[in-house]
Amino acid sequence: MDSSAIRVRVKFFGLALRAAPENLPPEGLEVELPPGSRVCDLLRLFDLSMARTIVAVDGKTGRWNTELADRAAVEIVKPHGGG
Repeated sequence: MDSSAIRVRVKFFGLALRAAPENLPPEGLEVELPPGSRVCDLLRLFDLSMARTIVAVDGKTGRWNTELADRAAVEIVKPHGGG
């Protein structure tokens, strides 16, 4: 691990599971990012956009420009459509 990197724990829900790696552990995936990374950088890693995506960072709603801290817990949700 790069000593300057931050680590975040990511969980995927709904349609976002399609972007998650196979054999995703139940506790989520640990991802290394450069310091100063934001939600948009994390989503880009998994080829996801903020469109119809809900992101929570440490239990609070995250926006595309929310900066991620070391050891942050991130939940990415893409709700199923329908009606």
